[in-house]
Parts: sequence; structure tokens; C-alpha cells
Amino acid sequence: MGASGLAQVVEAYWLLTGQVDAARRLPKEPKVALTQSIGGLGNNNLVTILVPASRPLHQPGSWQTSFSLPLSPLAPPRPEPPPGEVTGKVLACTLLHTPPEGFTAPLGLAMVRTAQGWLTLAHTDPEHQPALGSTVLLRLEGGLFRAVQVGDLAGTWLRTRSAWRRLPTSLRLWRRRFSR
Repeated sequence: MGASGLAQVVEAYWLLTGQVDAARRLPKEPKVALTQSIGGLGNNNLVTILVPASRPLHQPGSWQTSFSLPLSPLAPPRPEPPPGEVTGKVLACTLLHTPPEGFTAPLGLAMVRTAQGWLTLAHTDPEHQPALGSTVLLRLEGGLFRAVQVGDLAGTWLRTRSAWRRLPTSLRLWRRRFSR
């Protein structure tokens, strides 16, 4: 937890124990406090729930929920990224001058949506950040995506090349023979 997350927990503790001045007190005395902190690249999430020790956690008697919990996931499962290369459009990009541990500064990142509809965070060249809305080619390198900006016409060419490579070798040789 970082400094801002710790500050949230301290503030919640002060509110629960009444250790704040009158101007910052809540209209009703709080019984539970919740803090949420998101750090790093959005992958470090921490939720802290504080309850005073004097408050019983359970009321005596039977307890039942007044609602039914959904049994299915709230979001559809994310499709696996295709192997090799795929094109997409840049939704957002940034340059981190103080990247997370293990990455060299400056670290270029871009949020990319592919034609298949999935989103990914990809590394970019810090010297040549892609423009918003531009077409990029995503390559899987060492388990991480790298985004390289390409022209809009390159996307069509890359899809054609990919389809050509998927054809059986004998069919490609046959087409070459008759296309001369």
C-alpha cells in the first residue's frame, strides 16, 4: 500500500473513532469504513474495511440475504489473444518516466482495441509514441505485447498476408504456377 492508501486508512480510522474536528464529522456516526486504493498500472488494488472493535460483527439471531446473488460472471470471459501478429486501434497512450520495478525509463504504453474486440495494454517505442486512433501492429514478445505504428493501408496488407500464410503450401504453389 502506498502513502495515499495509508492516508485513506488513517482518515477512515479517525472518522470511525471521532478523532476529527466538528467541520469534518459525518452527519451520522459511521459504523463501518471502506477505503479503496489503486496503484501501479492499475493492477495493484487494495480494499480495506474497518470496523470498530466495540461493534459486534454479527447481530444475534439468524441472518439471511435480502437479495439473490448472480451465479454467472458479470462480464463475458476475455478471449485469448491470437498468436503472432494482429492489428488494432490506439485508444490511449502515455509515457511513464518512473515505471514499475523491472522496466526501464521511459516506458511507453498504449491501450489498443483489436478488430476482434479485445483490449490490451502494449509497450510502445518511447521515441515514437503512436497517435490516438492510429493503427498499430501488435507482436507478442517475451509474453508482452509491443505496439508498432503502421499506416492504415498496412492493416489490409497484413490481413491479406496472414490469410495467404494460412493457405496450405500445395495450394500456394499451385496459385503461383497459374498466376504467371
